[in-house]
Amino acid sequence: MKRKLFVLLAIVAVLLTVVAAPVSAKNPLRGEQVLTLNQDAEGNFGLYGCSDISWFGAIVIDGTTYGMALYPLGSVFPGKTQHWEENWTIFSGEFTVEDGELVSCG
Repeated sequence: MKRKLFVLLAIVAVLLTVVAAPVSAKNPLRGEQVLTLNQDAEGNFGLYGCSDISWFGAIVIDGTTYGMALYPLGSVFPGKTQHWEENWTIFSGEFTVEDGELVSCG
């Protein structure tokens, strides 16, 4: 019984450490974003091309501009609310739009 309790406490301690590590970052990533919605009037992504991107634009971090894109992971409609999930990526280059189309998707 003592061994099972010790193992359980060890697992709980490891999980608490893993969860606390990202929160205790000394220099969080911060920057000003300027994003464009890549959605047409019917709600379909790909207004500027690259249909897997929901938003694209730029983020300025410490005076340097990077490209930034958000990718939809899906949405859930439990009851009267909508929960939307997105993943995001920061690129070393910037997005450019020529003739109404994204030059590249990242």
